[in-house]
Amino acid sequence: MGPYLPELISPELNLVIALFLGIAFGFVLEQAGFSDSRRLAGLFYGYDFVVLRVFFTAAVTAMVGISLLAYFGLINLEMIYVNPLFTRSAIVGGVVMGLGFVLGGFCPGTSICAAAIGRIDAIFFVLGTLLGVFVYTEIYPFLSDFVVADAQGGVLAQNVFGLTRGLFILMVATMALIAFFVTKWIENRVNNRQAIAPLFAPRPAAIAISALALITLVVFLPDKKTQARSLINNDAELTEVADIRSIELEQLVIRLLDRDNSLILVDVRSRELFDTGHLPTAVNIPLDKLTASEWSSFLNRQDKQYVFYAGLDDSAKKAVLMMSRLNNTSNQMAFEGGYSEYIERFYGDSLENKAFARFRAHAVPELEKIAVEAEKVVVKPENKLKVQGGC
Repeated sequence: MGPYLPELISPELNLVIALFLGIAFGFVLEQAGFSDSRRLAGLFYGYDFVVLRVFFTAAVTAMVGISLLAYFGLINLEMIYVNPLFTRSAIVGGVVMGLGFVLGGFCPGTSICAAAIGRIDAIFFVLGTLLGVFVYTEIYPFLSDFVVADAQGGVLAQNVFGLTRGLFILMVATMALIAFFVTKWIENRVNNRQAIAPLFAPRPAAIAISALALITLVVFLPDKKTQARSLINNDAELTEVADIRSIELEQLVIRLLDRDNSLILVDVRSRELFDTGHLPTAVNIPLDKLTASEWSSFLNRQDKQYVFYAGLDDSAKKAVLMMSRLNNTSNQMAFEGGYSEYIERFYGDSLENKAFARFRAHAVPELEKIAVEAEKVVVKPENKLKVQGGC
């Protein structure tokens, strides 16, 4: 399994947590009857579909739970590792796994669970699994080209079918509820027993409809990043929000001249425009990249004051609104004049008055010196490892 909290828990402590989670998981499996090969094999013979219902329930619960965690900003969906797909080897592996499941009555996980309570068939199944692993390891050099053929990368079913994440979860949940009713009907027919209630009895149907309605509500809730990104194209909201803090050019320059270490300038223009010229010490993070996970730590420091700027458009205000919503903080300001005002007033031909002329004459050489010093400090996005896991 993957690290429980990869940024807070050491690898050693993670193994301890994994041990106790594994014990709890095995206990639940055994109590649910998954240590009985007849129950597991019943899925393929039609007399017991508990396995299918449990796996459907686990899948829907996990998907809905992850959606809720993403909505409250407790998990970053971009950091979830998706196992790469190798088409041909996946098909062959699925056939081998299915045959082993039917013949042995166990999958690798449930076989360990059953062997732990002393079931002889499970012990032989585990020994056979270990033998198979050994043989596969020995012949892998001859199979490696086939195994890694048709590499598709991390493929998501929702993307294959052109669906949104919410719609895909809703479809899986609907399939699960239909499967619950249909498999119960099949069990009753195969086992020659009368159904306790009609297939669509009022009470089960009401529960199913309520569950589906709740799932629909949950999966279509936009996460915090989605909400923040939606502000980029919402000009109406910019006019309604009056509490976007801003900073004047003179105040900004004075803080730069004072070498205020708490100040972070963020240029939200494109990389091409940034390379043609920018304010001293500025870091380039285009507007559409502000919510990217690699910049989350850099843009969420409580001891810093962030000043966002762009050109003469509303990009700086959008950046402030977006980041304040995402981080629930108020340490962001907009320099609305942007790079254009900076160049015009400090490097243009016109002077506003003698006092500003003296200020500019003093500031420009210092600003250029600060710019040279800043070029030596390269700020890079943080490359976070994606959390890996799986069955």
